[in-house]
Amino acid sequence: MEVKVLKQLNLWPRLTTRLSALLVATLALLSALAGPAAQAVPATAQRQELSDATAVLDLWVEEQRAHRGLPGIVLGVVFDDELIWSQGYGVADLESQEPMTPRSILRIGSVTKLFTATAILHLRDAGKLRLDDPVATHLPWFRIASPFEEAPAITVRHLLTHTSGLPRESSFPYWTDHEFPTLQQIRAALPEQTAIYPPATHYKYSNLGIALLGEIVAVVSGTPYEDYVAGHIFAPLGMKNSSARPSAQLRGRMATGYGRRLADGSREILWPRRPTSSPTWKT
Repeated sequence: MEVKVLKQLNLWPRLTTRLSALLVATLALLSALAGPAAQAVPATAQRQELSDATAVLDLWVEEQRAHRGLPGIVLGVVFDDELIWSQGYGVADLESQEPMTPRSILRIGSVTKLFTATAILHLRDAGKLRLDDPVATHLPWFRIASPFEEAPAITVRHLLTHTSGLPRESSFPYWTDHEFPTLQQIRAALPEQTAIYPPATHYKYSNLGIALLGEIVAVVSGTPYEDYVAGHIFAPLGMKNSSARPSAQLRGRMATGYGRRLADGSREILWPRRPTSSPTWKT
């Protein structure tokens, strides 16, 4: 079954500190109720204790959401591959006031990196690439300026571990205008960028590096990245509500993505609820 870890864009960190402690306590209780030791407890008592635990969590999360003015949140608790509790809070869209529910679709942003790394390791296990292959072995067009003349070649492993020394981003203002570049634009801009560090010397988070991994998946597999992830990861796991190229049906269930709360209490819409075309998803 599909287990979705959902977060409203740019809003989740505000709840993390306080919510973590409550979640730990609640999950500990839920795990105890579902674990082997719980077999001695009557089923009716287990149900009541589970109900009590989720009731506490439910009240606290809604109070925090309202206090902080968060548009919407979705939470789920999974035990032993089973979704044992889920709940939506607030709304999926401030204008329409449609309620947020466990069926709401949210953009997961950089969680997508997990799928990109999984795809790379699939291809490694299939013998189609090695982690120590230079990036240029699979992307012959890969070129970036570097002041480090003796530096070794950047490899697939370097991209996976954020030790490539590449800049954090491609040279486009997509975190300002939310217009993500095409592969062709990234390729054209790359030679004008400069490496920050020699590879394997510093950790430096790089969305650019992960985007290159996504293209390696496509080239090595002979399949577009979106199709490879759908066929080799989402489908085997039964993840019917996840996609790197969301359909109109999935987009219709998407929650609006909002930015931080401004001084007047309003929030900028960063990701419209029903975009007119499929967004470019960060790999």
